[in-house]
Amino acid sequence: MIELIRIKSFLKIKEFRYPEKLIIDNSFDIIKIYSFKNLDKKGWLKESHCTMMVNLLKSNDLLFKDMNKNYQKHIRREEREEIEVSLTNKEEDFLSFYNGVYLNLCRDKKLKKYPLEFLKQGDLWLARKDGKILSGVVIFNDQDYASQSFAASEHIEYNGSRLLIWEAIKYYKLKGLKWFNFGGGESDYKRRFGSERTEVWLYINYCSLKAKRLNWLRNKILFR
Repeated sequence: MIELIRIKSFLKIKEFRYPEKLIIDNSFDIIKIYSFKNLDKKGWLKESHCTMMVNLLKSNDLLFKDMNKNYQKHIRREEREEIEVSLTNKEEDFLSFYNGVYLNLCRDKKLKKYPLEFLKQGDLWLARKDGKILSGVVIFNDQDYASQSFAASEHIEYNGSRLLIWEAIKYYKLKGLKWFNFGGGESDYKRRFGSERTEVWLYINYCSLKAKRLNWLRNKILFR
């Protein structure tokens, strides 16, 4: 089970990914749970979503064969381009990724940015050429799941993003994980890696009075 912590609007939020049951921790204002199980939602807000998953129990040969052929060619081209892929947890690498390609993506796409400390709870994968970061992704993981989050890249054709994912898939498979989860809904990009659509449910519990009041106020403003 993956456990993540962040602060938002002075609220302490704890997120659990893929537990077998709903969990309450009253030391936090909000609990968010992503689960593959359709659980009893009494006392919880519940939303249905989907994600895209790659089965890591397959052989490397079969995993590569299941990919879109253009992606296979793209990966081989990025290898020939001598793009270097690495897993890093160095502070300077997180800062370079965050202040560079990640914040640029958030600004260009008008996306909500997450704090650096939240991203640092995961593994940072970078693709570089001549020392320059071309693409990167943060992957949260436990003993069963690798969960991709916060991918960002330069707007060039061979930016290492496909090679990066392929190397991450092989790495987590070798570690004995069972699934590589792309997260964030369904897309053709994710499907081309040989992933399959899977239902997932988001459960939210506003534990503290402060969180309940802020949620009530937010809904009143949104739906008035």
